Amino acid sequence: MLAAERRDLVGDWFKNRNIAANVRGGIHDDEAAKRLGFRGAWVSGRVHLSTFAPMLVEAFGPAWFEHGSISMDFRSATIDQEDVRAIPCAVPASTSNIQLDARMETTDGTLVAIGTAANYVSGEPTYLGQKNLSAYDQPPYELVDKIVPGDVFEDVEYTPTLQVAQRIVDGSVALDWYTEGSPWGQPIAAPGVMVSALGAACHRYLRAHPYLGVPVDGATELRNITGPIFMGETYRVGGRIVARGRSPRSEYFWYESWMNDLHGKWIAAMLLQWRCIKNW
Repeated sequence: MLAAERRDLVGDWFKNRNIAANVRGGIHDDEAAKRLGFRGAWVSGRVHLSTFAPMLVEAFGPAWFEHGSISMDFRSATIDQEDVRAIPCAVPASTSNIQLDARMETTDGTLVAIGTAANYVSGEPTYLGQKNLSAYDQPPYELVDKIVPGDVFEDVEYTPTLQVAQRIVDGSVALDWYTEGSPWGQPIAAPGVMVSALGAACHRYLRAHPYLGVPVDGATELRNITGPIFMGETYRVGGRIVARGRSPRSEYFWYESWMNDLHGKWIAAMLLQWRCIKNW
């Protein structure tokens, strides 16, 4: 295929919102973020993921929500209502069984996130799938010492609600499919809502395995297996800790999670890096 047949799909500029501004003491709290030396409170990575959705539908069609993926490493933080845009790169004329490079940037060209997006669930490794997740595993740990690779989460049942969906609608560019009808009939989960749903078992695990520092999502990969996830339906979510590591200012862990419907059908999966920033 000639290079001329490929094009970048460039999303509109959108002022993503800090939908967790009311949560005090964390990275989404303006005063707390500035005490840590940042410009201000951060917009959540799951809000940024939802910004990709219109471009993914344009590139791959509605079927992205059935068996597509997005795999993003977050590189720079943005603050409330800072303009960002999503760009799936080098989209060919035919997007059957293809994986694309993708990125998000601000108006001055700052790279917010980089990764891949695809319309299938197997084949070429995703952006995060190419990483050695244990490359910087350097114990002992001070912030994530109670979180151990190999730990398996207790399964939980989770029902995504339209109230949750509305927060994403208010925070980022939204599709009517999230709160109204969709090509599948009922409303479906936005990428940001998928993160919350697929994180349910880990959040229960963390109540018994506390961490220190200020947590942020450092990277996220979503994979629709037999999606979409429907709003108002109950699913079973599980997962496990797969790796941990450190950087000069943080410690982090990686976990993978899965979601089945109540009949045992595999619906979706996620890989997420939870990074804990030292606050002393």
